[in-house]
Amino acid sequence: MHPPTPPIALTTALLLLTACPVVTSRPNPDHCWNAAGDATCEVHFAGAAPYCTTDLDPCGAAVPFGCATAQPSPECYSPCGGGLSAIEDSTCIAGSEDESVLPDLGPPDLECSADSDCEPSAPHCLANTCVECLDASECVGICDAQSECIACTRHDQCPNEAGCDLTLGRCLDPARVLHVGPEYEHPDLQSATLALALAGGSGTIVVHPKGQAYAGLGITISEGQVVVIRAPVDDVVVLAPSEQAFFVTGRLFLEHLRLEGVGGITIDGGLVHARSIVVVPSQLHAVECLSGELQLENSMLVGVVEASDLAVPIDIAGDCRVALLGTSVFSSHGPALRCKPGDLRAHSRIRKSLLVSADDLGIACVDEDLVVTPHAEYPGVDSGWFVAPFAGDLHLAAGPDLGPLFVNDWLPGDPLVDLDAQPRSPQDLVGADVPYPP
Repeated sequence: MHPPTPPIALTTALLLLTACPVVTSRPNPDHCWNAAGDATCEVHFAGAAPYCTTDLDPCGAAVPFGCATAQPSPECYSPCGGGLSAIEDSTCIAGSEDESVLPDLGPPDLECSADSDCEPSAPHCLANTCVECLDASECVGICDAQSECIACTRHDQCPNEAGCDLTLGRCLDPARVLHVGPEYEHPDLQSATLALALAGGSGTIVVHPKGQAYAGLGITISEGQVVVIRAPVDDVVVLAPSEQAFFVTGRLFLEHLRLEGVGGITIDGGLVHARSIVVVPSQLHAVECLSGELQLENSMLVGVVEASDLAVPIDIAGDCRVALLGTSVFSSHGPALRCKPGDLRAHSRIRKSLLVSADDLGIACVDEDLVVTPHAEYPGVDSGWFVAPFAGDLHLAAGPDLGPLFVNDWLPGDPLVDLDAQPRSPQDLVGADVPYPP
């Protein structure tokens, strides 16, 4: 990793500081350390990043709102906020030894002593409290730390490696998980999708690395099917079919895949939700939406180098809803994203994404239903912006000034990491890559 050239804004700020005789500052009131600790993290991330920490020395944890996914050491942990570490104040934690400041509530009012004391909506007696669930098998989504059933938001939350239907927050059937790879029951994706169709249509396919790309024909996800196709969390699997990789009229969820075949994805009435994928087609569009819905997060898409002018990375050719979040798109010719007025459904949006064309507009789409919030669009930018754009590597290169790509606009639901699982921060870079620790 190479540190970036300091942003212009930062250089200007340093010059201003040298001209000012006195500089005062105050703690950021929105940071959990100065606010309500873990309770602030619960408001922003609903359990996804539950622990309050700090970016001050010696902790140095630069995470959104100070909220971390793993519990820090006591000196770097502030469960109660107020600018105090857990060593100084942990009275808000149940069972804390220092309860001198807590009011005397008298003997506890026990809700239950056995399951028979509980209602059907919360049938289990756990620690004298009636709760909804004890594990995910009792929920359509997942069972959280408070023993409540909530919607799944990631595939790795579901039992037995099943995927999550992210549109409904439901885990797919844990008994219908198929594995593809040299040491598994299915040697290729075609075999697994056929078996899934024969078994009822919906389910999860985990594709394992085999040292080379998976070739073969494209895959059709039919109307009524809900399919998750992903690689294991720490792997990226390459698919190189001899035609369009996926034709989708059902619902398809993709994760940790690299598509290098003739074409990428065609949506015709279906939905595609992809996280952490790279699409580098040799002849056709990376994504073509005739009708339906496209959601891309933390992904990289590249337009083909030698093709007709019609083959742009993202082509919206019908009634589609489009959502790009933390995604990088590069076109060697023509726009990175193209649509015509009236092609987009309401609530289409591009957020914190980087769209670059070597010789045209980044976004060639004028439609009142498209909402564009912090993003960067660069027409006429040469390939020096990226490490190897024509090969599909849209990681940011070390040379260019990255100042224009910084945004300070964090919303709940924004990705906590980039394509390579590096942590993001509130002062974030648009696109799929954070090229150095924030």
